[in-house]
Amino acid sequence: MYAKVGIYGYAVYSATKFGLRGLAEALQQEVIADNIYVSLIFPPETDTQSLAKG
Repeated sequence: MYAKVGIYGYAVYSATKFGLRGLAEALQQEVIADNIYVSLIFPPETDTQSLAKG
């Protein structure tokens, strides 16, 4: 979710996720001619101390 929309209080975290998504999309365009595919997996939220602080 953080790679698709910005979340209040998670500006830096959201920016890194947006960055990874952009990298994957651009890389896919660069290597598709070589029959190489790029996948990006977004795992669900994990119960951590950061999440608990919300």
